[in-house]
Amino acid sequence: MVTPDKQDKSPKAEEPVVSQPVVLTDEQKAAQIQKSNSKITEVQALVTANGGKVWSIFVKETIFSNAIYETGMLLSDISKKLAKEKLVEPKDEFLFFVNVPTTDKYGRSGEGLAMKIAWQGDDLLKIDWKNMFPPMFLNLASRVELRPIMRGDVVKLAQDPKEAAEYRGFLAKALAK
Repeated sequence: MVTPDKQDKSPKAEEPVVSQPVVLTDEQKAAQIQKSNSKITEVQALVTANGGKVWSIFVKETIFSNAIYETGMLLSDISKKLAKEKLVEPKDEFLFFVNVPTTDKYGRSGEGLAMKIAWQGDDLLKIDWKNMFPPMFLNLASRVELRPIMRGDVVKLAQDPKEAAEYRGFLAKALAK
């Protein structure tokens, strides 16, 4: 007969802890996106018919000397962080509104929209970020809309044969309209 004090006291196997993925609300995700880069001024989400979201990301670019390359580098850095922090869903679209410093004909300084450029979430998830550089990233954009303030830089880019070859996909979308 086994007495209660002599029962098997071997340690019980602990149940494995299963961690559930953290599901962020749109507001939390927007805050995370905005924190990813100091040049992001605002983030908005709009639900689409396919169940994805269009993330409108407003960026203030201050470097305007080599505008296309610098913008590509900035947007590539932001997108890389979003992908690494698992803020990108395949059905989502990331639409960047790039604002730049401007001066009107009366000498008043302000800010103006230079470009809208979009990437699909599934494309951002496929990128090998180690081998990505700004021209390649810009070529992957699904949509490009230029404002007059940026058109001159894009036309110069298109006129240089070497640059035009590097930015072929971007230029095709940018100059299509």
